[in-house]
Amino acid sequence: MASEPSDTSPLSMTLPAELNAWLDDHAADLGVDRETVVVQLLTSYRATAELTDGEAPPDGLEAVVEELIRDRADDIEQEVSAAVDDRLAALEADFMEKIEDVRERVIQVKRATDAKASADHDHDAVDRLETRVDRLDELAAEIDRLDDAESRLGSLESTVEMLGSAADERDDRLEAAESDLEAVGSDLEAAESDLEVVESDLEDVEEKLRRVAWVVKDLREGRRDGSKRGVTVDGIKRAAAREGISKAACETCGEVVEIGLLTDPECPHCEAPVTDVEPAQGFFSKPRLAAATPIEPPDEGE
Repeated sequence: MASEPSDTSPLSMTLPAELNAWLDDHAADLGVDRETVVVQLLTSYRATAELTDGEAPPDGLEAVVEELIRDRADDIEQEVSAAVDDRLAALEADFMEKIEDVRERVIQVKRATDAKASADHDHDAVDRLETRVDRLDELAAEIDRLDDAESRLGSLESTVEMLGSAADERDDRLEAAESDLEAVGSDLEAAESDLEVVESDLEDVEEKLRRVAWVVKDLREGRRDGSKRGVTVDGIKRAAAREGISKAACETCGEVVEIGLLTDPECPHCEAPVTDVEPAQGFFSKPRLAAATPIEPPDEGE
């Protein structure tokens, strides 16, 4: 039950047991009586009703409040963390100060006891005091060791992070080197393929140059001998017509060649260059296509 102050009309009400207990606890926490708490609650409710005029809160108000809370969450967390750290530091300093104070007091009591004690007095209490002093010293040393261990742990964590970063960087460089090596291997394979093509083309060119050299040599020898026969297909055909030869055996492979079917100055069977047609030298011999004489390579000393 609660009533307003004496300058207003009295008001009586019956409250549920749970609400009645809460009202007593809240009044005790605030250090006021129950009537004052009831008046404060009614005043707050009246102010809220007059502010909203009985209407519901505007749309989006809840979202705005939530957004404000999210925006302030990090700041609140930092402030709380800083406050907790400061409080812990203060408690630790206060604890160490109290330990030191107790230690000094125990030492003072021990000294006073030693001064007043007689020679045959029981020193068990003094021994217990000394044991407690030693224990306090051990606790202080243990706290110092814990602080040092925490500092070393922080240094180890930093070192582990640095090693992890270095390992990641090394892996990246290794992957880049492997990629470069693969690219070099691909370029090398392409170069080898190109080299094979060049070698094949070079062999073909060498073969053609060799044939040209044979023909040139025969031309020079024919010019020195005063021969007027040419090494062209028409020249070979005219020479065969003058000798009345229609077929001749290739001097290189021995196959019979139709002179009139020649399209190039070479044997159609073995592709050896030919420079002339020669009549048969005996009754059992056959006309033959004279092959071009190959040019002998120069000696190494030349």
